[in-house]
Order: sequence, then structure tokens, then C-alpha cells
Amino acid sequence: MGTPPSTRDVALPFHGSRGGTGPLTWGQQHMYQILNDLYPESSGMNVVVDVPLREGLRQSDVADALRTLVERHEALRTIYRSTSDGVRQEVIRSGTIVLSVLDAPAVTDELRRDVRERLATGPFELDREPALRSCLLTSGGEPRHLTVVFCHLACDAIAVDVVRSELAAVSAASHGRPPPERVHQPLEQAAFEESPAGVRTAERSLRYAQSILRAMPQTMLPREPVSYEEPRFRYLHVRSEALALAANALAARHRLSSRAAVIYAGLTTVAGYANGLTRSFLQLIAAGRLREETHHAVGSYSQEAFALVDLADADMDEVIRRSARTILCADRFGTFPVPERAELVRAVERERGVRVSHPGGSLNYVNRARGGVTTDRPTAAALAAAALRTTWQWIDGDNSAGCAYLLHALDNGFAFDLRFLVDTTVIPVEEAAAWLRSVERLLCRAAVTELPLAELSPWVDVVPPSRGSRWRLVDSSWIDLHAVADVVRSAGAVQRVDVFVDGTELVAYLAADAPVDLVRLRDSCQAALAGRRTAMVPHRFVVCADAPAVSDPSAWRTRRTVASGSGHSGVPTGSAVSRAGR
Repeated sequence: MGTPPSTRDVALPFHGSRGGTGPLTWGQQHMYQILNDLYPESSGMNVVVDVPLREGLRQSDVADALRTLVERHEALRTIYRSTSDGVRQEVIRSGTIVLSVLDAPAVTDELRRDVRERLATGPFELDREPALRSCLLTSGGEPRHLTVVFCHLACDAIAVDVVRSELAAVSAASHGRPPPERVHQPLEQAAFEESPAGVRTAERSLRYAQSILRAMPQTMLPREPVSYEEPRFRYLHVRSEALALAANALAARHRLSSRAAVIYAGLTTVAGYANGLTRSFLQLIAAGRLREETHHAVGSYSQEAFALVDLADADMDEVIRRSARTILCADRFGTFPVPERAELVRAVERERGVRVSHPGGSLNYVNRARGGVTTDRPTAAALAAAALRTTWQWIDGDNSAGCAYLLHALDNGFAFDLRFLVDTTVIPVEEAAAWLRSVERLLCRAAVTELPLAELSPWVDVVPPSRGSRWRLVDSSWIDLHAVADVVRSAGAVQRVDVFVDGTELVAYLAADAPVDLVRLRDSCQAALAGRRTAMVPHRFVVCADAPAVSDPSAWRTRRTVASGSGHSGVPTGSAVSRAGR
């Protein structure tokens, strides 16, 4: 019978160069909101760093490396406190972290998985402890493997790479600490964001977001929710060599430095095609690191940037070009104060009479490819053979999400590892798989020949919806006229409501039992849009003394009009943009 593993906790005191408090950075605002709204009791936003260790290291070498990491990067010794001025970050100058040391006869893959799962399970108490847990696996007292888990609030994807690199350096030198380099800290980032330069950055980003909000469909999924079997949210994991070959060929054709625009173009095209939309909205996880000092900083800088691509009059090559421009804009304008953008969203919603709280999906592209884009040009036969090796696996997801679908695309160069999170109330399991099959097929086809979007049907596995006369494309959005009438009925005491399209306007004719306050009616309709994907507030209300015998706009026009107008009032949409400069 083998010796059972033994575990002990080692207290590692740390002493940073400074402490301090300050407001949250924009990236911290974004991640804190996600954690608070979606994952308050979940491990869904914990990230794992595994570091294999070479032979000959001492436990003290590993402990020193971990201590140095925490002392150097203030994000790793920060807690978050709620105050009368909102949540603030507090950097702890001196304190203690705990390194668990588990000694086993052999450090197996199973043991590493068990330790990883144990450390990653459960949320961090962000107001009490630094967002870090660690375990050193040893065999016979010799260090073999280090696992560290961080909360995403402390480390975004780029920060994880920085942390992994610095911890891996312990295997290159077994004695001493690396000299401390000057690194950009979250408190310094918060100070920049409050500076005049930061205010100008916010204003530019909000103006760009406003232009997207005014042009985008209110949802990429204009459909009613369907029944589902638990769990509601599912992950489809796909590994595709064919997608990597095709994306590389297309990126080389367009002289792109990465394959991000190609993957974006594939997903946004399929999403638009599947829902009959010629403007396709797909949020991008933007790094938020344009300033040089942020390139290797540890912290949470990434945010969800609005992005929109016009699919009209294009082939796949043109969509890729448009997607590349869209990604550049998303990177440039993807940093912003979260409360101000939320206010801007609400203002444009009121302006347009729509609800864009859950417009569609997001793409998170992570580049792990070494050597970048190559000039390889695969043949159709090579792509077909590679597609036969694509693997598909469904796994359960966290039962919450901030969007209807999220594609995490890990580019390993030789293959793409895709993790597609879907809300099965709006994208059933079978359709979700068809989306990713379609992305792979259409990009493989586009890699070897021109592919106009008007000729997509043989290369995609989704069928565009067939909509009857009650559906109209209004303000870039598919609208169900019956659903709009339901919204108006729910908003006030009316005898009858009919909704028609007049040119570019959505007009509601109604006969009411009492005088109608159009401003109050519009506000009530706006509130009634919550949870609806197929309705919007009419652009104009026409209140008549009584209703005609038939539901026809010409018949309504014969009735006596007692009130007419849009019902618009309130704060102009530019206020959120200008407020960023105060």
C-alpha cells in the first residue's frame, strides 16, 4: 500500500513597495460587474496557471518566485471594498499569502487535475483576500509542479501570459530573485483614466459606441425563447485543423498579421445569414492595452467592445476586409468607463425605441500561434481531409451568461480550439452545432474560391427563417407587428391597436377609452420591451376617437384623430458622452 499524499500550508509574508486606494479602472469596472451580476457564487471567472518545474529546484525557490510575483504586481495583492463612492480598489502593501504544499509518491496527471479543480472551485472573497490561490506539488520533497489560480478581476488573458512567463522563469535559475522592473500598476491606470488624456479617450470611445448603437439591429436573434432541458447554457468544444488552414490562407491573402478578422468574419456572416440580417453585430473582447506601458501589465484591462459589420453587397473576401477594419476600431475604441456606456445604451434605446440589453454574441480571440500567418495555400482536398479530423464535444456550462452566445477561439496555429457557449433558449443545441459547422465550411470554401454571400446556401448548414407578412425589417431589426401591438396594449387602456409600417416608420393606430398621454405611453412601451426580442416602440402613435371596422391604415385614416406624435422626451443621447469629460 503506497504512502498517502500529505499536505501542509506555508505562510509567505510579502512586502510590496507601496499600498494605496483608488477608483476601479475601466477594465476592473467591467470585470467586477460581470462577477457581481453573473458569477457571485460561481467559479466561472477563475483562471488557472500551471507551471511544470525542472528537477533540482528547492521549495524555497518556488516560494520566493511566488512572493516576488505578488510583491511586483499590485493587482495580485488588491482587495475591493464597497464605499459610499462606489467600489474601490485597495492595494495591500504587506501581508501573507498561503502556499499549499502537497507531497505525493508520484505527481500524476490525475493528481494535477484534482489540484487544479480544487483550487479553482469557489469564488474569492474579494473584499477580504487577494484573488490568488496556489499549490506546489512535490514528490519526495522535490518540487515538480506549481498551480496558481487567480480571479479574472486580477488577471485578464494577457496578464495570465505575463504571470505564467514570470513563474516559469524559476525553472531557468534556481537561486535569487530577478531584479524588480518598473511595471504599470492598476492605481496608475486609474489615475490616467481620470486625467485629461483619459477623459478624451473615454469621449472618443463613447462616441464610437454611440454610432454602433444607432446602426445595429436591436438583437441578432429576433425570435421568441423556446423550451429547453437543463442545463440552459451549454459549451460546444470543437478542435479544427481545417479552420486553421483556411483562416491562415485567408489571412495571408489579405496580408493580416493574425487570423482574428477571418474568424470574426466567419461567425458574423453565419449569425447574419441564420437570422436574415444584413448588419451583423458581434461584440469583441478588446485587450484595452494600446498604451505601451500596459502591454506587459498584470491586471484586468479587457472589455467588451461594440462591433458591427455590413454584410450587404459583399463576398467573403470583402467581409474579411470589413471585419479587419472593425477589429481595428474595436481595439482603438474598446476602453471606456462602464457606467457611462451603460447610460449611453439606455439613452439610445429610448431614442430608437428598442432594447439592446441582450443583442447577440461575443468573440474572444486568443492567439497562441507561433510564427504568425504563413503563406501556405491548402488545396480543397487538403481542407476536406482536415475537416474529417474535426472533433466535437458538448459539455455543461455555467448556468448564466451575459450574452446569447460567446465564441472563445484559441488559435494554436496548427488548429483552432473553439469553445462555443450558447443559451439554448434562443439557440438550440442542434442549431449551435450547425453554426460552427457552417463557419468551418464557408471559410474552407472561401480559402479556395470566391464566395459571394448571395451564394452561401450550399456551404452553410443553417436555414434562414421564413417570415410572414407580420414581420418587417424596421430600423435594421426584424420586428413582429403583432408583438408590437401587444406591447402597446400592455402599456395602456386601449380599445384596439393596429400596427403598420409607413415608409421607414412603425406607426401604431389606437382607439382608447380615455385621453392618452403620449409621453407616458411611449415610456410604458419602452419598459414593456424587457425580455422581448421581436418588438420595438412605434415611431409614431395616432390616437383616434374610435376604431374602423377593418385593420387597414387607410381605414384608420378615415377616423377622427385626437392625438398624434412620437411621445419622445427626456435626456438627449449625447449627455453620457459629454459627462465622461466632467
